[in-house]
Amino acid sequence: MYILARKKVTSDPVLRDWAAVDTALRDLKECRHTLAEMSIDLDRRVDSLKDEYNRNAQPVQNRTKRLEADIKEFVDAHRAELDGKSRALVFGKVGYRSSSRLMLAPAKVAEAIAALKALGRKELIKTTETLDREALKKEPAEVLESIGAYIRTRDEFYYDIGDDQPEA
Repeated sequence: MYILARKKVTSDPVLRDWAAVDTALRDLKECRHTLAEMSIDLDRRVDSLKDEYNRNAQPVQNRTKRLEADIKEFVDAHRAELDGKSRALVFGKVGYRSSSRLMLAPAKVAEAIAALKALGRKELIKTTETLDREALKKEPAEVLESIGAYIRTRDEFYYDIGDDQPEA
């Protein structure tokens, strides 16, 4: 059995000089313009389809609401005929189910939280804790080391297709 060493495959860059890079940037700019135009066309088509859907769906939505109201009215009038809280029919089931909802005025939320804390019932209070990464990046290295973090800095490639003229 032979073990072959891995060898990094290298190739020469496709672009041979700065003029070729400049031409590639021009092509990138044209690609972005084409994509922007395609996006605008897509948005127009989507808007048109949404308008068509809304026009065609409105009568069906109105019929649905009317049928739901009619069914509810009938079941309300014949509630005594239900098997318990519901009745199974050929095309579905109608009935009533219990639902409960906590009612608390928004102005009373802060008071309720304070009261629960005073009662020692912190498990009834949701708290969300997250790291402020931007603030941590500004902290000294000692602080970062104490929590097992560090800042990785590296040069990342970028390009900018501006309308400005290049420097001579």
